[in-house]
Amino acid sequence: MTRTRQTVCCALLLSAMVFASPVLSNAAPKDTKKAEALYKQGAKLGMNMKLAEAVGMFQKATEADPTYAPAYNGWGLALSNMGKEPAAIEKYKKAVELDPKLAKAYYNWGLTLNKIGKDKEAVEKLRTAARLDPTRSGEINDLVVKIQNQVKLQRKGKTGTVSPHHK
Repeated sequence: MTRTRQTVCCALLLSAMVFASPVLSNAAPKDTKKAEALYKQGAKLGMNMKLAEAVGMFQKATEADPTYAPAYNGWGLALSNMGKEPAAIEKYKKAVELDPKLAKAYYNWGLTLNKIGKDKEAVEKLRTAARLDPTRSGEINDLVVKIQNQVKLQRKGKTGTVSPHHK
């Protein structure tokens, strides 16, 4: 191998090592304990209807650990309660992308879809939540039936939305 090729190979190898290393690259370290603590603070704020503050806490939680799915779910819930459904849906999508078994995110996503009149999609998300959380499947399936009945009423000219509490 020529000296030029050796230099190029060494440079490529060094470059690959630097960019693959989380210490040397720009990858943010995960602090899951901090994210969980911030999430809990956000949840308390949300329960007290301090929604803008809750959003801030959930955002900080995702900055502490970008892979902490419950924080995205909480963020989505706060946004939905603020009337920002499209933004909420994006947060639920992120939550289930990170944790496909997070039943609460599917549940809240379904309620938010119902809130904006996307009942077919709402039923799909709620059914997923019921499948993932058998302990609440009866309650969730009852909600699905209510939504389906609501759709039938809407077709007959009566309107309304099902408004259970988000979880």
